[in-house]
Amino acid sequence: MAALTKRLEFEIRMRFELGEDLNKLATIYKVSLATLKKRKKMSKVKGDPWIKNSRSKSAYETFLENDKERRKELREQINKDAREEIEKLKEEIGNADIELENDDLEKSIILRMERIDKFLDLRKKIEEIPTMKEEIEIEKMKMDIELKRKELQDKTIELEIKKAEAKMLLGDEKK
Repeated sequence: MAALTKRLEFEIRMRFELGEDLNKLATIYKVSLATLKKRKKMSKVKGDPWIKNSRSKSAYETFLENDKERRKELREQINKDAREEIEKLKEEIGNADIELENDDLEKSIILRMERIDKFLDLRKKIEEIPTMKEEIEIEKMKMDIELKRKELQDKTIELEIKKAEAKMLLGDEKK
């Protein structure tokens, strides 16, 4: 058995908090499982408990936050690119020779607009960026779920209160 130094304990704790099993960590580091459980228990008593998967949860939350920011930046870049294409189209229309027939100018504009649409669709598909409408719908669903959860908690509390009142009434009737 190896001596459990502070450095080794910290390393074991980090791996445990990332989701690894304490039994496997004891085997890997050649430390008694009972010793690790004692350290874990002492840490909990001191107010700094070892919580399995706590680091992976916070890392996932950080990833989600960063991903949301990245999607926003990409959406802004796509919109910027589309605006530039539209400006180029306006410029071409302004510079178009009057000699062009209206049909030729119209075909040119339609082709350019289709190209802009395809460009935007392709970029969105490649980047897998939800539209603002999709993000709003997702947020609405999250809020609805949270609302339902709160309503369920309220109903549970009301039920507990009614049970307590019923017990009190039954207790008074027996006297």
